[in-house]
Amino acid sequence: MSTETRTVRPYVGGQEFQQMLDSCTLRCADEIVEGGGEVSVNLDEYLNYPFALLMDELDWSLAESGAAALDLDPADIDLLVLVAAPRLRFVDTIFRRDLADAAGMPDHVPLSFPERPRALRAPHGGADLRVYFCLNRDLDPRPLSPWRKGTWLGQQEYRVRSDLSGSGFVPIRMTDDDRDHLGIPQDTARFVTLDDGDPFDVDPATDIVKLYVDGDLLDRLAVATGTPVGKHIQRQLFLDATTAIVFAAHRRLTDDPGLGAQHVDDFRGSLVHKLTELIASKGLDSAGRDHRQIEFHRLRDEPTAFLAQIEAKTGMRKDMLDSFGDIT
Repeated sequence: MSTETRTVRPYVGGQEFQQMLDSCTLRCADEIVEGGGEVSVNLDEYLNYPFALLMDELDWSLAESGAAALDLDPADIDLLVLVAAPRLRFVDTIFRRDLADAAGMPDHVPLSFPERPRALRAPHGGADLRVYFCLNRDLDPRPLSPWRKGTWLGQQEYRVRSDLSGSGFVPIRMTDDDRDHLGIPQDTARFVTLDDGDPFDVDPATDIVKLYVDGDLLDRLAVATGTPVGKHIQRQLFLDATTAIVFAAHRRLTDDPGLGAQHVDDFRGSLVHKLTELIASKGLDSAGRDHRQIEFHRLRDEPTAFLAQIEAKTGMRKDMLDSFGDIT
């Protein structure tokens, strides 16, 4: 017995809109992502680098022909760009404009200017960019024709993840039962464990890092992501998870000194390697390799100094100071 999944649109025509969106790409830091694709960037890139939806390849004449095929007024169709944080369950509208003047559409839509969307300020779980052509109002019902407000005529999606969110930096809502199971006090707000996971594993499980966070705290964070306090807490959670990785790695290095004699690039793909990339670079040249090795030795010899390098990369100091507001 076989199964098959299809996208079924209960009307005839309008494929031009999907054709247009298929030609869009996402510029994410220094990478270009095709529709339906996923990209992983480091924490600094995720939080600070520019992102943009590129539409310079769109043939806007297709919008006119697509609307005509569906007997729709272009003014009743919106181009809608959303950025969602799937784990924190909120969505920001980045761009919305009807097609009455399709020729006047921009060739790109900035996603991080003038204000960075909440999802790109919350690296735990990543961000999903969704682009739609959709109806912006209810129309008179007609057989085999779209008429409900919000009906999409074409859609595209791009997924952005921070390097480490893809390796398990997704908060788990912590309950009292979890606290009992973990053997921690009931007032504990956050707890991180790798269980038996190996930070040197070059192909780690996606849930290797278990970041437990109090449920009430997660609810507050979901509505305050863009505030100084919210940003401070997010970076602190990231640092908590990183600290667990560093301590686990340091224990492994103590138990097996031979690991510390190897080059960190021998563990490419591991959590340890990703942390050295975050501080140093992803470069494959000798300078990049040397810088990563320096940071690996720092982790081995001075783990707290290594964590200080990570903290500096997160920009936590600024958020800590901003969280005090106008208090002097």
